[in-house]
Amino acid sequence: MLLPNEESFVNFLSVNQKIALEEIKAPAVFDITHKIRKIATKNREIFEKGLRAFVSFIRFYTKHECSLLFRIKDLDIGKLATGYALLKLPKMPELKGKKISNFSPIDINYDEIPYVDKVREKQRQVRLKEFLENPQKRSAISEKRAAKLKAKKLEVKKLLAKKRRRKKAMKFSQEELQDLARDARLVKKFKKGKMSKEEFDAEFAPNLSDIE
Repeated sequence: MLLPNEESFVNFLSVNQKIALEEIKAPAVFDITHKIRKIATKNREIFEKGLRAFVSFIRFYTKHECSLLFRIKDLDIGKLATGYALLKLPKMPELKGKKISNFSPIDINYDEIPYVDKVREKQRQVRLKEFLENPQKRSAISEKRAAKLKAKKLEVKKLLAKKRRRKKAMKFSQEELQDLARDARLVKKFKKGKMSKEEFDAEFAPNLSDIE
């Protein structure tokens, strides 16, 4: 599914990649997010999988080749996190400094969320106990996390610089993308029967006199 600001991507694919897409209506679904969040408070595997999936999506989005259309600043991060049934937002460079609305974290101790698998949970409890009782180990882990975060920040910085260079070299200008969006709206209206073929041709095709 595409967000409204991403719909121009359909025409982008059609013109640039010669790929024709056909709109498919999304079926009505029940909102079961609150049920999944409730399950996640008692099942660490669900809790962790949601976080990993969310992080993967955000990083995919920031690295999208068509960065003029797929911009993270246009994403409703809070709604997205809610859609992934997250209990809290992960700490990641891509979200640093962003004001995030439409998300309410669950106020619980996340360390107490258990694995359903008893063997796995027992192993986790051993590691957690060692971590809490060993200040040196906590310090080493903190330093390791800090180094990893620093490396990730550098990676994001390089990625943003690469995106800026790519924007300058992109085949489509912002004006051309707006034209693509306009054409996409016309195609949609024509398919829905809201305009005749004559009206569509008059709007969609360039005026021959202008070309001459």
